[in-house]
Amino acid sequence: MSHRTFTHLDALESEAIHIMREVAAECTNPALLFSGGKDSIVLLRLAEKAFRPGRFPFPLLHIDTEHNFPEVIEFRNRRAKQLGERLIVRSMEDSIKKGRVVLRSENQSRNPFQSITLLDAIAEFQFDACIGGARRDEEKHAPRSAFFLFATNLVNGIRKISVLSFGVFITREPTLERTFVCFPSVIGLN
Repeated sequence: MSHRTFTHLDALESEAIHIMREVAAECTNPALLFSGGKDSIVLLRLAEKAFRPGRFPFPLLHIDTEHNFPEVIEFRNRRAKQLGERLIVRSMEDSIKKGRVVLRSENQSRNPFQSITLLDAIAEFQFDACIGGARRDEEKHAPRSAFFLFATNLVNGIRKISVLSFGVFITREPTLERTFVCFPSVIGLN
């Protein structure tokens, strides 16, 4: 009889699944940030492990920069349909047309402006949490030793944060007047 060793990666996966379940249990209206990119695919798989065979206790949310490869968008749509999960897409192009996002030039990166469209989506759907992930080997702003951080700068009842290209976790707690930023799938802890 062979015994499987519980590896460091197993521990990280278990911790991320636990955090995802905690968010679902503690929040009334969470969303999972899902773009179809490599990091959000990992989060989607973690959500499957955390909640299947049932449905996810949250919809999938994509803040689309409109600068994605068509294959990524096709994969995003196909995967959401395969899972039978609700996919909400909000476009930065719509934010630009409404004057909510102003670019200096047509070729300017849209990534730094995703937070505006995300905050608008949070307000529109009254999300109290958004789950995302970051990998510390690629994202300089990812936390080094913590899953939860505090955010600042209250904007329209929502604490404004810098949104990383790989996602964040935002929760509004008006009575506590604090916001958490969470990275449930940060690879390379400890």
